Amino acid sequence: MEILYQDNDWIAVNKPIGVSGEAKSGELPDVLTWLALYHGQSQALEVVLPLAADDSGVMVLAKHGGAVHAARGMVSGVEPKRGDLMLECVFLSPVDSRKAAGWSSREADVAGSEQVIEISRESGGVKTSHYRARLPHGAANQLRAVCARLGVPILGDGANGGKAFPRVCLHRHRVSWPGIGELVAPLPLSFSPAQEKTNPQLTVSCDRRLRFYSGITTAFRALHRGELAALDCAVDVYGDFLCAWVYNAQLATGEVIETLKPIMAFLIAHYGARGWVLKRANRNPHARQLVGELHLFGESPPAFYTVTEHGLSYRVTLTHSQHAGLFLDQRDNRQRVLLASAGKRVANLFAYPGSFSLAAVAAGAEVAFSVDIAKPALDWAKLNFELNGLHVSGRGKFVQEEAVNWLNRQLRKRAKDGEARPFDLIICDPPTFSTSKTGGRFSVAAQWDELAHAGAALLHPQHGEAFFSTNYREEPASYFHRLLSRHFSQVERLAPPLDFPALPGSPETVKLFRCRMV
Repeated sequence: MEILYQDNDWIAVNKPIGVSGEAKSGELPDVLTWLALYHGQSQALEVVLPLAADDSGVMVLAKHGGAVHAARGMVSGVEPKRGDLMLECVFLSPVDSRKAAGWSSREADVAGSEQVIEISRESGGVKTSHYRARLPHGAANQLRAVCARLGVPILGDGANGGKAFPRVCLHRHRVSWPGIGELVAPLPLSFSPAQEKTNPQLTVSCDRRLRFYSGITTAFRALHRGELAALDCAVDVYGDFLCAWVYNAQLATGEVIETLKPIMAFLIAHYGARGWVLKRANRNPHARQLVGELHLFGESPPAFYTVTEHGLSYRVTLTHSQHAGLFLDQRDNRQRVLLASAGKRVANLFAYPGSFSLAAVAAGAEVAFSVDIAKPALDWAKLNFELNGLHVSGRGKFVQEEAVNWLNRQLRKRAKDGEARPFDLIICDPPTFSTSKTGGRFSVAAQWDELAHAGAALLHPQHGEAFFSTNYREEPASYFHRLLSRHFSQVERLAPPLDFPALPGSPETVKLFRCRMV
């Protein structure tokens, strides 16, 4: 998400599709949370020029009450410069209306005042035509219906007769804002005539991300499960290389590769990758080997290399381990840990390569315990600490033990010694299933309640905070939320990261929760 402009009064962003302008717990990523997490906007912001979640383009927020009042004056007719607040939107329609150079429509706004919407045809492609609409703010909510009534329904706007498309092709391209001037949001990739022959699901996946990762990370999800109809797959970017996971077990490998080739060629060109890895998942979720097949294309990635996120370096591999070494769906939570860990006692359960522990210590945590049954995972975590020069601090502690056993041991210590210090922050991101060499079995659905009980008991009773998460697909988020609510006074469902969109018709995958003791 790109910041287009900011001063002491306003902040304007180029909002991608799939992002809400309101903070709605657990539903969609939202602009307010994004600005707080990644741009340090800790003050209360208020959206004064909103956009629907399925639209893209210029959105304006006010930084204080005076700016909110001024914005309301601009759009309500109180201020004399109301006419200066003009919007220019670009939309696509499959209708090629060459018979008319343009139209104007007079509409009444919510206050009953007459507003004029001007629409002109800009250009035409093989499948769609580009139209430009100029309108005052008061008529913004009527544009979709007006376009349909004039015979040029917006592509993807099914509610108003638009042809089916992976997104609503409406983009607020330009805003003339009094006192600032013009705010311009570049057209998304889907609006480029050069992309008409490209699978629209691919271009829309780029529209959703809108290069949000610039300056934040070199590792992110380029294509989430459900974004592509032709194949059940996910594609991740790790630095200069892509990793494609394919879950269509019934398809032969040759068919998978042929289907993937044009997809990967597009993504390689768009993201500037040098090669890619294909991984096919085992059908048996209890199998010790998650990867059933692995194939390399283009330049082969190094056995191990580094990616960056939030200014920290992480050791990853696409070829020498079941997992790459950095779970991308936890990026927002790692940023939350970075912001919340200074001076805190932190426990990172099921730590794997210790990314949360690394973030906590980098942020100034008093101590961060990484608990994992697997010695190779803890060795990897130690390498990440060394990579960032944090191993010398001694504030990172590494415990090889099953997380449930460690929790129970801490509870026994607490019962024996009532003075034992509580934890300020606990992170619990367990696997769906796991087995240990000693024959122990873990199931997140069966043991979630036990984890929640122990975690709540070990937290500081006044200001303790915990982040719980799971990717288990067989139970809804409400199931896990309900169990957490038994033990924590506040449980908040967090939205998935921007590159892990919750898509209609697709099962919930990323389930994130923030729990507090109050």
